[in-house]
Amino acid sequence: MSLAHVEVLQPQVSTGPAVALWRRVRASRSGMAGLMIVGGFVLVAVFAPLLAPYDPLAGDLTDIRPGRVPGPSAEHPLGLDEQGRDELSRVIYGARHSLVVGVGSVAIGMMLGVVLGALAAGFGGWVDAVLMRLVDVLLAVPALFLAIAVAAAIGPGLLPATIAIGVTSAPLVARLLRSTMAAQLESGYVAAATATGVPRPRIVVHHVLPNSVGPVIVAATLGMGLAILEAAGLSFLGLVGDPSSPEWGRMLAATQRSLQTSPQLALFPGLAIVVVVVGFNLLGEALRQALDPR
Repeated sequence: MSLAHVEVLQPQVSTGPAVALWRRVRASRSGMAGLMIVGGFVLVAVFAPLLAPYDPLAGDLTDIRPGRVPGPSAEHPLGLDEQGRDELSRVIYGARHSLVVGVGSVAIGMMLGVVLGALAAGFGGWVDAVLMRLVDVLLAVPALFLAIAVAAAIGPGLLPATIAIGVTSAPLVARLLRSTMAAQLESGYVAAATATGVPRPRIVVHHVLPNSVGPVIVAATLGMGLAILEAAGLSFLGLVGDPSSPEWGRMLAATQRSLQTSPQLALFPGLAIVVVVVGFNLLGEALRQALDPR
């Protein structure tokens, strides 16, 4: 046989779980749309000083009249607010506040929830019963009411609001992780590892917990949108930041007096909240489908 007829076998390159996950997300149109929205939101938040045409806190009352707020123009594409501040600049800077609250609160909720869920599933028995009853009590209170109570107890500000929203998301993460780990503990590989003498803490930390974090990651992605909504609600109630801060919820609260004469002041920050929340929900749904073993 001549060398020309010898078939050269190409080595098969194995792909890691991250590459496989990216391929599944990339195959989803809605997932890519959500990723583009979230990516654009992050870029706007990071580069807000470069993108904003004006200082979001500086106002010019020259063109402001009682009952009249200038609408969109060439100098101000989204118009001015009641204090003569550029609306576009404030919407852009509002992305930064929302990103800080969303990422910070989800990180806090993940840390607390993972600790509670892992302890409940790992120890079982009375530890599981006590922790899950505590989680049930927290879940019985509406999330927004619980966030308001925590924020009011800690004090107004961006950091207290972030902590408050993180505390409200922790019970959901704990419940989800505990149920997932409980199912993993009934798997065959856990029984085999136990039969060979592997200590239970090692099984839980090195095997069960890594195999159970997939649904938690999806919940965290979906929780980003919910955290932004709750932050807007707390800002609307005056529990987040300075009243002049360019935060989307604050901007909505400030338009109540001029809603009939200048509805665009509520339209743009409200639209920004809707688009960002939809983006996180689309991305979270794509991740849920990509991580689904079925």
